[in-house]
Amino acid sequence: MLVNIEAQNDFIAKNQTFVDRLPNLKTAMDAAVFNVKMEELSDKVIYYLARIVFEDLNEIVILCANGLSTGGMKILRGMFERAVTVCYLKKFPEKVDLFWNFFPVHQRKNMMVIIENFPEAVSEEAIKKTNEAFEAVKNGYMITDCKKCGTKRLNHFWQKDHLMTMAKQAGGFDSVIFNGYYRPLEESHPSAAAIARRARATGENTFEYSDDPRPEEDYFTLLSAHFLVLKAMEAVKDHFKLENMEKPLERCLQDYIEIWKGSSPDIAPAETQSGEKHVS
Repeated sequence: MLVNIEAQNDFIAKNQTFVDRLPNLKTAMDAAVFNVKMEELSDKVIYYLARIVFEDLNEIVILCANGLSTGGMKILRGMFERAVTVCYLKKFPEKVDLFWNFFPVHQRKNMMVIIENFPEAVSEEAIKKTNEAFEAVKNGYMITDCKKCGTKRLNHFWQKDHLMTMAKQAGGFDSVIFNGYYRPLEESHPSAAAIARRARATGENTFEYSDDPRPEEDYFTLLSAHFLVLKAMEAVKDHFKLENMEKPLERCLQDYIEIWKGSSPDIAPAETQSGEKHVS
């Protein structure tokens, strides 16, 4: 059941300040929404990815507020990847084309898996169009498979660097690596950790399935999501050089510090430890 009044009341009681400050995030984002001018591909990619990160935050709040704590964690994993990508591409705009042109590569990869298992599911016309689009860009994603013989293969990702390498190069993600990515990763795939999270002991060797609200996990999910949306918004501000976004975003950064000031050092963002206002 999506609407859980009891969970909502408990969520608000535990997160009143966070809920009260959410409109400030929208004010800061609106400063970008109504002022960006998108002329280059990099403008579109950075702006729309950041908007999806903001969308992720809304969905996480709705799920956690209704007691669906693990649902919020599932979205957080993708939110982390999007926020890292936004900040990475803002820092390395020359890689935007590589990111964007991977789309037909990904489409063809999916199509080949479908054809292998369900050969009648894809039309000849769709196969032809997908292959043509793939052939036009595939050379940008070939990597060396064997250094000795010089054979190459198609990379599984749009670039050679791992997501963690991207996060390191983008800068400022150290404090949310575990709670923003690896912890929610357990909920994104079949895992023993996800089972253990739901198996509640009722006796010495007896268990029951528990999908109760988990406010202690919501804390880390909300903290991480709040951090990630600020990173994405700051990337937009810097990329588009939006002076009108300065003050609203500064207000949001101060909100973040005040809301999560009781966090332990290993999960507190860099600016709460150093006293700087800048997220990165």
